[in-house]
Amino acid sequence: MNLKTKRNISTLCLLTLFICNCKNDRLDIRVDEEAYKPTIVRLDERIWNMKEADFFKFTDSLKKADPNFFYGWASQVVLSQNPDMPQALVLDSFKHFYFHNYPMRNLMKDVHEKFKDLKQLDKVGAAVYSRFKYYFPQGQLPALITVVNGMRAYGGVFEKAICFSLDHFLGADHPLYKALPDLPKYLYQKYSPEYFGKRIADGLFEFTFGGVGQSPVFMQQMILSGMQQYYIDAMLPNEHDSIRREYAAMQLKWLQQNEKQVWEHFASQKLFYSNDKEKTERYFADGPFTQGLPNESAPRLGIWVGYKIVKKYMDTHEDVTLEMLLKEKDYNKIFTESGYKP
Repeated sequence: MNLKTKRNISTLCLLTLFICNCKNDRLDIRVDEEAYKPTIVRLDERIWNMKEADFFKFTDSLKKADPNFFYGWASQVVLSQNPDMPQALVLDSFKHFYFHNYPMRNLMKDVHEKFKDLKQLDKVGAAVYSRFKYYFPQGQLPALITVVNGMRAYGGVFEKAICFSLDHFLGADHPLYKALPDLPKYLYQKYSPEYFGKRIADGLFEFTFGGVGQSPVFMQQMILSGMQQYYIDAMLPNEHDSIRREYAAMQLKWLQQNEKQVWEHFASQKLFYSNDKEKTERYFADGPFTQGLPNESAPRLGIWVGYKIVKKYMDTHEDVTLEMLLKEKDYNKIFTESGYKP
């Protein structure tokens, strides 16, 4: 056997080994990403383009069409700043906010200029909605409503709709964010149109499943959070982890380099079956880092580890569907059967 033949055989063996060891990601499926398109209602543009004299006519029609949304939205904008405001003054204050608050008018102009159309939201919305219907054929698809709330509220999930305040998507460098003294810098990176898909997927999760369940037991809360993160992978299979997990690049690198140390930290602190909220809640809280750990650490470590556990469980239980996973209540089963241990 000559050297060239040996080299060809070696190359073939390596290629065969590579193919055998590379499993297809079970969430990497082909879906017609235009099968279901969201209904987008641009209330931000309607208010920007209307005359002040038409505002009460507009609010009356909105109250009749969807009172649940209207009162929830009005409360976010007005009562969030003055919860004791008499009901009789709410509508006047609501109108004043949009027509006589000049910083707000400037912000609405910025939103109008940046989002003259919402092709990006429409495209990613269709992709997420289509994947959602693939996994949950009986699931309902709410309308997407866009507003401008002046950073008073992000939006929210209502009876018939998911609402987004577009001033949360102007880009990390927008001067608005730097001008708000109480807004932490670590949030800037999340205020970008790149997060449209993530916010839609999060909204659908809350709309359909009521959001992430709560448990006093650390391990169970990890699994509940991990379930939602795995669902995000199913909705956004081609998105980068920096968006899906909402981490900066350096935080992702830290997590990858310290995965074993994080697990050992949880074990040494006897956290897995702890129900001491004061002791454990810092591992689920957002922030620039995890309190009690180095400043270069990533936040939300409980959610990250929960995701890794759930992903390992799903990778080794191919008979379990996403819908079955989200209905599972035996969190200890997922924890133990995952076999996760970095």
